[in-house]
Amino acid sequence: FEGNRFTGLTMYDGLTSWDLSSADKPSVMIPGLATEWKVDDADKKKWIFKLRPGVKFHDGSDFNADAVVFNLQRFFDEKAPHFDKTASAQIKARTPLLDKWEKIDDYRVAIWTTDVAAYFPEMLTNVLMSSPAQYAKVGRDWQKFGETPSGTGPFRITAVSRSQIEMEKNASYWNKERAAKLDKVVLLPMPEATTRLA
Repeated sequence: FEGNRFTGLTMYDGLTSWDLSSADKPSVMIPGLATEWKVDDADKKKWIFKLRPGVKFHDGSDFNADAVVFNLQRFFDEKAPHFDKTASAQIKARTPLLDKWEKIDDYRVAIWTTDVAAYFPEMLTNVLMSSPAQYAKVGRDWQKFGETPSGTGPFRITAVSRSQIEMEKNASYWNKERAAKLDKVVLLPMPEATTRLA
């Protein structure tokens, strides 16, 4: 979860999110890239998500229902050409009830669960959205995407090496309440415990 905390939640958004504005009270779920959601009246396993218009990925491409479908295929559709086995293993463990999905229109998607689950939107906080356009630009290679990733979050990565990750503020971030207060962040990963201690 540390990688998710330092680069996931800083670079990406999910359809739903946690309110991380206070350290003094438990977090509650809030809208993210989806402005609202509801269970279908006729099918309690079907959720309808209304997407936030006007959101851009760091590369300038639009966030929309096609991007949601692309990302769900990345994590959950082993037959998709852009299926990401490594990321899928992490996301499936956190979102085990997700069954299938469908684009309704440019700013609405339907997502079905395998069983009725009122807490399904909480699970979706773990499904972070990446740019389909950037994936295509780097040659449809998730490893290369990791070197120049593109999300919708408050920071964007500007440099990646074995010793550090540099991020800068996303000046056009859609969520003004969560906008970055720093211009730049440099992360220095230290997987070796003795190195961290030193």
